[in-house]
Amino acid sequence: HYYQPLWTLVGGGIKPLEESAKPMTDVMPKICKWFKTRGKEFQPDKNLVILEDGTELSYEFLIIAVGLQLRFDMVKNLPEALGTPGIGSNYSAATVMDTWKNLQSFQGGNAIFTVPNTPIKCLGAPQKIMYITEDYLRQVRFDSGILILHIIQLQWKFFMPFILIIEKNNARHLGIFLLPVILLNSKCRIIINNNVHLGLALFRYDLLHVTPPMSPPECLRGSPVSDERGYVDVNKITTQHKTYENIFGIGDCTNSPNGKTAAAVAGQSGVLKANLYSLMEGKPMRA
Repeated sequence: HYYQPLWTLVGGGIKPLEESAKPMTDVMPKICKWFKTRGKEFQPDKNLVILEDGTELSYEFLIIAVGLQLRFDMVKNLPEALGTPGIGSNYSAATVMDTWKNLQSFQGGNAIFTVPNTPIKCLGAPQKIMYITEDYLRQVRFDSGILILHIIQLQWKFFMPFILIIEKNNARHLGIFLLPVILLNSKCRIIINNNVHLGLALFRYDLLHVTPPMSPPECLRGSPVSDERGYVDVNKITTQHKTYENIFGIGDCTNSPNGKTAAAVAGQSGVLKANLYSLMEGKPMRA
């Protein structure tokens, strides 16, 4: 089990990766029966969950909390480029140390930090590593020419995108709005963005932090418990499913309009607990 919020600090060289990990047995509640396989299918009309190994689990009440799936495959050539010089991502245990390695070996040029056009978990993480990078370069008194680009899509109001140009400790801030990366060429060290106003925009990178596209897990895509985008279709106030009264959803996998963050789950958990207990006791839900 990984405490993923720590990976921002791991990628910035502030914390070791092993500090974010614990054996699953240490965090699994003792009262739970642990099925060491994945969920494959939901059959809410039969109150069944089908696991990948074929096991059928029946339920009276169900809480769906399966999170988001990282989709490096949604950017052309990105899966093959992971692990090549200059590329890292704080969103995976397999790539987060590449971020720190690349930051230490950075000799100047273009440092690019991307955000996709899909919902993502931890909305602030792509910015945090950019700020940590800038701070690290100041600490080591790096004075070569650097161009730091934060590449986002237009609809994200959460972000304040900018270009930060550092020239011998003097900084200038400019605005930039671009659409997400659609293609990557690690041999030439270029990324391509598709901008509706400018057409294709090409950037060379010397350091690239990738926030991968994300989607609901495969078990939710096309499921009767999900909306047309694949997210668990819940009432945003009660966390109860809109169709199946004995199902609740929480966290990143639902279509609740809040940000997909641990803070949101902290708020949702109390509401879900109160409403689930009320439903189990035959009382009106008040949370």
